[in-house]
Amino acid sequence: MTEIKKILLGIDGSDGSYKAAGYAADLAARVGATVTLMFVVSDQYTDRFIAKPTYTPNEEIMVGSRFNRAKAIMEEKHVAYDTVVEMGNPAQKLIATGDSGYDMIVLGTRGLSAVKEFMLGSVSSKVVQHSRIPVLIVP
Repeated sequence: MTEIKKILLGIDGSDGSYKAAGYAADLAARVGATVTLMFVVSDQYTDRFIAKPTYTPNEEIMVGSRFNRAKAIMEEKHVAYDTVVEMGNPAQKLIATGDSGYDMIVLGTRGLSAVKEFMLGSVSSKVVQHSRIPVLIVP
């Protein structure tokens, strides 16, 4: 079996993403992995930003408190974690980041998007279809 040392966790502020955080924390604690909490500011919102990411002073402005609950989950389980904020298409950014040295991507089934797909959220569905590493979808 492949060793799991780095887990990428998609966070969007939804209850589903926090449920996924619980699974990622449990798994990381069991296998000694680290977790990266990733928030992607969707393309549909980036048009409002003239300067885009170059002039974003810190993650708090872009993410607000969305990481707080996931950070608390990681700390409760004594899991080492870091955070990353990207701007762009969430599925594409998660796939590209996951493929850059992670062992697994963990996502909730449905996020905060206005339009929901029938079985899986659009982001989780795209990540499952195109990722080259294992993807754990938490319902």
